Formats: sequence, structure tokens, C-alpha cells
Amino acid sequence: MCGLSEATRPKVLITGVTGMIGSHIAEYLTSTGAYEVHGLLRWRSSTRNLRRVADNITMHYGDITDAGAMQRLITKLHPDYIYHLAAQAYNGPSWDSPQYTLEANIQGTLNILEPLRSNGWKDVRVLLAASSAGYGKTTEEYKGQPVPETAKLQPISPYGVSKAAGELLAQQYYYSYGIPVIIARLFVHIGTGHTENQAIQTFCLQVAEIEAGLRPPVLRVGRLDTRRDMTDIRDSAPVIVKLAEKGKVPEAYNVASGRTISMQDLVDIVLSNSRVKHIKVERDPARMRAADEEVLLGDNTKIRELTGWVPKTDMSSSVVSILNYWRGEVRGRRNPARRPRGHANDDEQ
Repeated sequence: MCGLSEATRPKVLITGVTGMIGSHIAEYLTSTGAYEVHGLLRWRSSTRNLRRVADNITMHYGDITDAGAMQRLITKLHPDYIYHLAAQAYNGPSWDSPQYTLEANIQGTLNILEPLRSNGWKDVRVLLAASSAGYGKTTEEYKGQPVPETAKLQPISPYGVSKAAGELLAQQYYYSYGIPVIIARLFVHIGTGHTENQAIQTFCLQVAEIEAGLRPPVLRVGRLDTRRDMTDIRDSAPVIVKLAEKGKVPEAYNVASGRTISMQDLVDIVLSNSRVKHIKVERDPARMRAADEEVLLGDNTKIRELTGWVPKTDMSSSVVSILNYWRGEVRGRRNPARRPRGHANDDEQ
């Protein structure tokens, strides 16, 4: 498909294009030369994650919670694919902001689907970023074994509820209006360009600040006995693109590595790569959640059979890349002259 003119290349709209997942998908799509890529971002969002591909993406400013703006944008573009990644994308903050989480993740999804319904379009394939948080309490029934897509959705956080509801809404639009949707149930994805709300990100940020002398040698953590299925976005971005193109509608697919790592093991990897030794680890009550899954492990058989994917995330290598990223961020904060323009931590919108 390389070398095709814009008139013949599939047109892709990525919501949440400035987030970690959105930016990596944009990088992969533009690297092939086979797609006309458009990105949706909010006015206050940083474009730093897109610095390598910004010249190859058409940017559109707006917010998924603005129904009128989404109607106008999608009607104007009539894309072939929509990667709907914009969201309040974190479990932790959802406890403090449940209303915003539900509005962004449910109403926002509705605002992406409604233009397709109102225009009578059944030719736009929508990949919806769902979450393993939708399984929630169901994970207890599997006792640490891989959870398949057929498992019940029983979320235990406002974020999980919002993602499960978004799935059901998208599938309803397929059953009622024929809009082709594919559900990507993302287990924990890590990589550079994420915000500090994710556990591995905050571990690495704290260590980078300790190394820079900005905080005492104490790493503050939440629960360390939980285990999570983690995938590096560099590994899975091409697979998510294949899923959007080959996935059976309106089905859900676990995007998971098929193995887990404990929070304690993550902390150990981070500390072993620190330039400051003898960092003390302390439990922080503020980092504890009202409810949390003991183990989140995904059965990835379905997506492997569809795409041929063999997950190859090297957690030690991934952690080092994230730690180096935050070292650079901390240097930039200490020396504003070195800080890239437009930098700001933001969510996946």
C-alpha cells in the first residue's frame, strides 16, 4: 500500500492521539506510508509525544465530551477507521472524579458513535479501547489463571464501570445500527510518554527525582502484592492496528502479554537501575484503593490466532526506557530552557 495517493489511502482518525497509546499507534501508521492519519487532541494537550511524526498527521482540536464538535469533525472527515482512545484513562483518579470519568468515557464514546449513526454510515470501523478493569471481581473466580473474553464484566472501580459501559454501548450501536465496532480490552500497557498516574511511571519519576536531589531517598508506594499483565506499547501497537482491520465485529479481544509481574518485582527492577543506592520503600496510604484486583492476567489466545502476535515485552528493558524518560523530564523541569515547548502531563484525551 506504500506510495498510494491520499485519495486512495485509508483515512484514520485517532482520538487521544497525544497519549502514550495513541502516539505510538500514530507512529506506526505513519511509518508504513499507507494511511492518511488524523488526530484529535484538546487545546491544552501537549504534542510532545508526536514530535517525530507531527508533520505526517493532520491535527484537529476538540473534546470528545463536546457532541456538536464531534458531529462536525467526523461528518467532515468520514474516516475509514476510528481508533477511539481518548478517555479518563486511570483507575486511581476515577475514585476521586467518578463523575468526570463516566462523562468522558461513556458520553465521550456516545459522541464518537452518534455521527456514524446519524449519517447512516456502516463503513467506518471503530476500534474502542476498553480495559481489563472491566473484569474486576470476576478475576477472583480465575484464581490467577488467564481471563478469557467470555468472562463476565464485574468492574470494581468507577473507571472499570465506565469502560464496561462503553463496550456495551459500542456493541449496542452495532446491533441496532450496523456500525462495525471492535473492542480492544487493553491490559496494562507501559511505555514512554505516559503520565505519572500509572504505578511504573510514578516509581520511575520518584527515583529520577531522588537521583536529582529533589526528594529524600524514599520511594512511596501502594500495594506491592498485586500482579498485573503488562505489555510494552512498542510491542502491541502494530497488533492493535491489525485488530482494527481484521477483528470480527462486534467482538472483544484481550490485548495482553499472557504473563504477570508483581508490583514488588517492578519496584525491585526500578531500584536496581537507580543511581542512588539504599532507597527506602514506604507504604503511602494515599496510594491505596478502596478495591483492587489481586491478579489481572489475560488470555491472549484469540488475538494471537487473529494476528500471529507473539508478545515479546522485556520488562527490564521497558523499565529502563521509562526511567530514562523521567530522568530527562526531571532535568527539563530543573532547567526550563531545556524543556520542550508545549510540554504538559495529560490524560489519554
